[in-house]
Amino acid sequence: MTAMTVRVTGVEVDPLGRDLLRRWLVTAEALDGGGEITLLVHSPSLAFRDAAPAGRVFRLELAEPVSEPYAGAFTAHPVEE
Repeated sequence: MTAMTVRVTGVEVDPLGRDLLRRWLVTAEALDGGGEITLLVHSPSLAFRDAAPAGRVFRLELAEPVSEPYAGAFTAHPVEE
């Protein structure tokens, strides 16, 4: 399991339509170590338990090794700033 703190910087449907399941692309800046991660999710509001996750900070627990884009299971916990 990999854990990281991130700030969600963008939420959009993949403009290139590369994902056959039509998942959303959620981009996030890693706050503890730098870099960026892209997550493929079916519903950003359900995955982050937040109606508008953009701009918010979350602690992510990723169940699988990090890939780009990450399509595995994860848990998101809101972090108070």
